[in-house]
Amino acid sequence: MATIGLELDVNQLVLTKGRDFKWNFQPLDDAGNPVDFPPGDLYFEFDLGSPKKQWQFEITGDLASIKVESTEVDTVPPRTKWQLVFLADGEPAGGDPIARGITVVQQ
Repeated sequence: MATIGLELDVNQLVLTKGRDFKWNFQPLDDAGNPVDFPPGDLYFEFDLGSPKKQWQFEITGDLASIKVESTEVDTVPPRTKWQLVFLADGEPAGGDPIARGITVVQQ
């Protein structure tokens, strides 16, 4: 049977207890040059019940950055399912899955 739809590998998002989480993404074209993000929102979504917890990136041109304080990081337990989602401007909900996986919490 054929696979229809975007099948994403399961990745690990490594969090450290008592420490801030910081990360950056920069999209590249086929030649390896940075390109601007399209208008929209990029966020991690954690499956911790309803409503789902979101960590928003700040997008400026070709760079998406996030910094989450340690007190917020510590609320995400090990083995929590997560998705990295891009929601284009004008789209009310849903968005496109970029990555998915589970959290690993190190001491």
